[in-house]
Amino acid sequence: MRRVLGVVVMAVAAVAPGISAADPTVQFNLIAPSPGGNLLISSTTYQDIGIDAFYRDPSTSGHPFIPTNIFVRNEGPYDVGLGVCSPGEIHCGAVGTFTGRGGDQNELTNVDQDHRELIRLTRPEGETWTHVYISSLDCNSDPSCGGSAEPERGRLYYGSNADPNASRTLFTSFSGSNSALADYALTGAAASAKYLFFLPGDGTTTGNNDYLVRGVDVVDVAPEPGTLLLLGSGLSGVGFLMRRRRALKVAILRP
Repeated sequence: MRRVLGVVVMAVAAVAPGISAADPTVQFNLIAPSPGGNLLISSTTYQDIGIDAFYRDPSTSGHPFIPTNIFVRNEGPYDVGLGVCSPGEIHCGAVGTFTGRGGDQNELTNVDQDHRELIRLTRPEGETWTHVYISSLDCNSDPSCGGSAEPERGRLYYGSNADPNASRTLFTSFSGSNSALADYALTGAAASAKYLFFLPGDGTTTGNNDYLVRGVDVVDVAPEPGTLLLLGSGLSGVGFLMRRRRALKVAILRP
């Protein structure tokens, strides 16, 4: 009987976490100690989430996105998260170190419309996106903040194709505020998308659209109703076998 019950416990454990278990916020700034630095790699995985950095290649026709270095900023509370280090950005650090604020140069930015940068996140299998978090999305003295400059802007896309040059779907556009922090709940197809793509916005009078991808929330995918039905059927079957076994034992012991 212990053997049968063991199978039941294992089956319940395999399904139950998907019903209510949620992972904590994945904070990308914790990849590197303060104040952060150039990782000198274009692709990595952190807490099962894939991270890739790209920039538009100015030397190739059409300026396709190609891999470049990931930067991690860890100067809380407002300058924390993932950035991009394109070639020639001196404040990204030549040997994996943080060499100064640099603003545009270590954040996700559009140096100009043909040299913008991109961060791609890959969803872990069996999980779904629930929120994304942005930092260093500054107001830049926009009139709403009492000034005249444009706020920083960004865009979030999602898709099923990992190619950074393939078509993708816009989920939302966003712009800076006094807090420089923002978070967005992912719904519908975006929540279940394999890939999220972060790009700078299109500035009309300034190229200062730079920000950091602070983190994400992911949760385990809830089991399909059919899975729960099968589990229930399995438990019923086990209960039936146990009752039959007890009845058989009683019958054998009777004189």
